[in-house]
Amino acid sequence: MANEFPHVQFRTLDIVPMIAHVPRHNVLFEVYDFTEGLILDDESQDIVFINFAMELVKDYRALLREVYRVLRPGGLIHISDFKPGIWDPDDITQPAERTNPQGCRFNNFLRQMLSTLGVDPDTCDKLPRWLAPGSEIWGKDQSGFKDIKSDGRTYPFFPHDGHSCMDTIDASIAPYIRRFEVICMWDTAGLLKDYGLTHEEVADLINGTLEEAKHHERCTMFKLYCIYGTKM
Repeated sequence: MANEFPHVQFRTLDIVPMIAHVPRHNVLFEVYDFTEGLILDDESQDIVFINFAMELVKDYRALLREVYRVLRPGGLIHISDFKPGIWDPDDITQPAERTNPQGCRFNNFLRQMLSTLGVDPDTCDKLPRWLAPGSEIWGKDQSGFKDIKSDGRTYPFFPHDGHSCMDTIDASIAPYIRRFEVICMWDTAGLLKDYGLTHEEVADLINGTLEEAKHHERCTMFKLYCIYGTKM
């Protein structure tokens, strides 16, 4: 985006410096815990993007109030995040319990862990209501957002080459998605142990989930959301 709009000034903010960035004249890189507040002046930003912050933020509503504070009137909030779960491709309103019981069990643990940590796993469902004028999250000097849209899309959790689940993605990125899912699942091992599972139970759960996912007839979907609105 910074390449496409060289005349626009960008600020990128991470909680920890995990990803290397290429220096650019129109990008400022910052690292601090934005969940404690944004170090920005009131009404100083035209657009604020919040990307996959759900797992990091215990009080998402407080973050929305901060975004409202720093946006200029008419400014845009744009949120990208996911809803924990794997879903039946024939009915994406239903968890894929029929074909992937281990995967659903894993995601039930994930949702319980997030709730225990103070994170709302249903944040994406609630964001449009939170953003709306008259929402309980706004203070007396905050009016909320208008023109709110929620664009939900489904993608294969573990895409299979040569099968219909590939239709929604670029085939060239399928190997990276599969690798990413494996890494992400094993990254939860420590949390699952903290939640009370033994080492063997964790290994069985993750291996069982991945084994289910490798079979194309058990292809499941995950949900990504883009939610946006303009400040009133």
